[in-house]
Amino acid sequence: MFTELHEKRYHFLGLLGACILFSFILYAQILRAYFFAEDLIHISFNWTDVVAEFWSTGRSVGYRPGETLFIVINNVLWGRNPLGHHAVIVALHALMGWFVGLICFRLTKNFQMAFVAALLFLASPIQTEPVIWLAAAVGTVVSSVACMVAIWLWIRSDAEPGTWTIGITAFLYLIAILTKEFALPLPGLLVVFDWVLKRRFQPILSRGTIRSVLFYWPFGLVLIIYALLYWHSGAWGGAVSYSIPTGINPLYLIAHFSLSLNGLFQPFSGLTNFGTGMGNLLWILVFGLLVALSHMRWTFVLTFVALLPSLLVTGGRMEYLAMTGFSMGISGLLFDLAKIISNRITGKLFLSTLVGMTGLLLIWCTATVYRDSAYFIAAGDANWSIPRQARSLVPNLPPGAELYFTGIPDDVTFRWGLTQEIRYVFNDSNLPVYLVRDGPPEWDQISLSTVQCKSGVPQFYFRYSVETEIVSLIDSHAFGLSCP
Repeated sequence: MFTELHEKRYHFLGLLGACILFSFILYAQILRAYFFAEDLIHISFNWTDVVAEFWSTGRSVGYRPGETLFIVINNVLWGRNPLGHHAVIVALHALMGWFVGLICFRLTKNFQMAFVAALLFLASPIQTEPVIWLAAAVGTVVSSVACMVAIWLWIRSDAEPGTWTIGITAFLYLIAILTKEFALPLPGLLVVFDWVLKRRFQPILSRGTIRSVLFYWPFGLVLIIYALLYWHSGAWGGAVSYSIPTGINPLYLIAHFSLSLNGLFQPFSGLTNFGTGMGNLLWILVFGLLVALSHMRWTFVLTFVALLPSLLVTGGRMEYLAMTGFSMGISGLLFDLAKIISNRITGKLFLSTLVGMTGLLLIWCTATVYRDSAYFIAAGDANWSIPRQARSLVPNLPPGAELYFTGIPDDVTFRWGLTQEIRYVFNDSNLPVYLVRDGPPEWDQISLSTVQCKSGVPQFYFRYSVETEIVSLIDSHAFGLSCP
């Protein structure tokens, strides 16, 4: 295997360059995008947050000291300049695509198929959330890169992994799950690769099988260490209740699996008006059909194993790692389809057919990525402009002032962290800032009916118009209050 890789080293250097170029073309428009949602909280993290996250309950959801460390390093490097933060993630995304190509070639010996798989991974519309949303990306992408490096070290040689390889891979596993818990299935992925490479596994219940299972003991030790650290941090209970809904049952798991597949099948799933969950088993059926048609069924087994965390919590970031196997599987199907079509015509148009079909699919995916990116860019623009427009309207706040904002979109992506940014722009970390909605209160918004007019307290009322993206300073009556 090393000989084959050495012979194609220039091919893979070219693939790396193509992955970097393609990733930055795909996400060029988001490099300027401002922070939004939890990003606006994360950019305030410092080294004390790393220590707090590792030893006790920090500010990240769950137990993610690796994620916090990555955030702080980027804060030191780039500060509040979003360009640097985004560029790092896009570069790591390109590296993920390159590893998809390397691993696909390792198992198929087909560079064309590996090249297509890498580009399909990069262009998948499901990736827009984990690449653009920095708060999701810093855990998702970094954890996935650690997983891919571990997988590559594990399978790169025809020989079984040696002691050093096992140790390094187990350490990378610890880094990955300390960064984000969705990396937990990595040992399962390694088992699948060993199965594909026909390593160790003997008939069920044989001594050989028992020895094969015991071969993975370092990963069990890593899980024990991780669980002890997690428990010591004090974040265990809250994270479990956040991640695992009460009353889950098999139907719930099937519903979430359907929802995850609905994301993986973008942009095709965007063409249907079907619901998700139990109301739509369409994508489970399509997934099963692809498994039946594919000569690379192992790719879909990898997809399923990597999707296991998303059976409890869904979201584009949860499907990021699963897309590695899925893109390989789709690449194999495109390869087979191109063979069938070219053989039916002349038998000499295989490459042209493959390039044509892949090109059309990549163009469609790219258009969907651009469309979905606009939503996140708009959220970032709003979180940049709202505080600064308010500051231009009231450049000098009197002591004890309170700020009230209405018209902020109910979409949490727009308003998470907005309070933090307003306080930053006004240079007052304790400034009373309230997001007000004309309806029942939510966790980060108060109801208009609870706003009280306070004599002697300077109160400023702002209205944001989504249509014009303009913040206006209004009086209490226009705000909806009946102050004297």
